[in-house]
Amino acid sequence: YRNSAAATSVEAVACTACETGKYQPNAAQTSCIDCAAGKYRDSDPASSAESDACSACGTGTFQDQPAQTSCTDCAAGKYRNSAAATAAEAVACTACETGKYHPTAAQTSCKVCPAGRFEQSTASDLCKACAVGRFHPDDAVNIFCHLCAPGLYNDDVGQTACKKCPVGKFSDAH
Repeated sequence: YRNSAAATSVEAVACTACETGKYQPNAAQTSCIDCAAGKYRDSDPASSAESDACSACGTGTFQDQPAQTSCTDCAAGKYRNSAAATAAEAVACTACETGKYHPTAAQTSCKVCPAGRFEQSTASDLCKACAVGRFHPDDAVNIFCHLCAPGLYNDDVGQTACKKCPVGKFSDAH
């Protein structure tokens, strides 16, 4: 675009390149155009149409501001797959539901808590280990751990099954 330098200057002095986050597909302009929210421009040619000059935010990321040079990752415990990338994180990114988690940012889905672990909160980046005396047998949407039945026990956290009381001993606890 044409800046405030004298029009008699050479192009390199009189015309300014569009900064990252902006583009200008037309000649003889006095300013650049912002890439729209949900898009960014870091190094693509600024002389193309927005569809070529500005890149859309990928899944797991969003950008709610125009004229940006990158997109922002959805936080750990959240994901974005098909929601609009133009909204703020609270709208663009979905919290992992109870029984699911994800430990890293920029994800497109959440993981199910593994056997021996559970999660009761949303937007979690980890699952908690089942307490002593409790277990969860499989990889499922685990929001709680089961108590060991009478005659069985658990003496460690994060277990997938309970142990049988040995001969000559018993447990009647629930």
